[in-house]
Amino acid sequence: MKKYLQMLLIFVLITTAAPMAVTYALSGKPIFPGEGTSENMKETPSDNSKSEISDKADGNDLFQSIEIYDCLADRLVRIGVEEYVAGVVYASMPASFGTEALKAQAIVIRTLVYYRSRHQICCDKHGTVLCTDGSCCLPYETYESSLGDVSQDAADTSYEAVMAAVAETAGLYLSYGEEPINALFHASSSGRTENSNAVLGEAILYLSSVTTPDESDLSVFTHDYLFTAKEFCRLTGLETNEADSRSWSIRSVTNESGRCETVLIEGIAFSGTRLMRLLGLASTHFDITVSEAGVEITSQGIGHGLGMSQYGACLMAKDGSRYEDILYHYYQNTVIVRADQ
Repeated sequence: MKKYLQMLLIFVLITTAAPMAVTYALSGKPIFPGEGTSENMKETPSDNSKSEISDKADGNDLFQSIEIYDCLADRLVRIGVEEYVAGVVYASMPASFGTEALKAQAIVIRTLVYYRSRHQICCDKHGTVLCTDGSCCLPYETYESSLGDVSQDAADTSYEAVMAAVAETAGLYLSYGEEPINALFHASSSGRTENSNAVLGEAILYLSSVTTPDESDLSVFTHDYLFTAKEFCRLTGLETNEADSRSWSIRSVTNESGRCETVLIEGIAFSGTRLMRLLGLASTHFDITVSEAGVEITSQGIGHGLGMSQYGACLMAKDGSRYEDILYHYYQNTVIVRADQ
């Protein structure tokens, strides 16, 4: 479990590492699917958005295979979409999260692949739609490459669960306005997910703030940070004549999800997302105070907070929710579509 959470923490910090005004940009920079078109966001979803899964015929090759950069082999390869989805789910969610959570994760990853392929969003390092480097795109792992980290029995159990989840949801993806959505996800939320406006600077109906199960029992749910005044100024670029942080004026403004929208420090405004990026915080849900030791910050949750909370999906699955329930909760106004395989 710890390995998965460490990988996800690296991933969410990477995906908040740059301005978010780029069309089809990721939650941070163009290494993760973008936010969709304004035209799609204005369309009214069909009445059956929470009913049965529909079939959608499409001859586009994006449903069949994808070109990725294999970082271990140091070359471009064309891989089947389902094979790629399995490798990402295997790397990003432990089998202990439950079958329905794994199915939901598989559909989310498949949706991201379709979205990136549709809009030709390429990773920064290699110019391909995706690569296998989790610090750049999505974490990817094969059964063979995992054997050095876990026992063969553990690898067998996890791999079989992931492959079953991928096979049972083959071809399924989330659609809004008859297009694959930007199905952003994160590791853990703190009561509510985030609104797209706060991270992407644009209102996206299917990335609206929703409640999420109580995830505070997660072992790495809370993170504590301590920065000396000098270190804080160096990392944030804050210029002040007051070397003693105890005299600093600090005021936080939170949004409806409980996350820091703006932090005023000595009259200088920082967005919560910017401070998260500059200081390497686990999330934008944090409390900031000053003391004799320096600047103290306590954060809750992991990630930007957009879309599905993986730990929330786990708790919903263990409480009896099906993968459809999980996805329609976190990505409202969408419909699960079956691609033409």
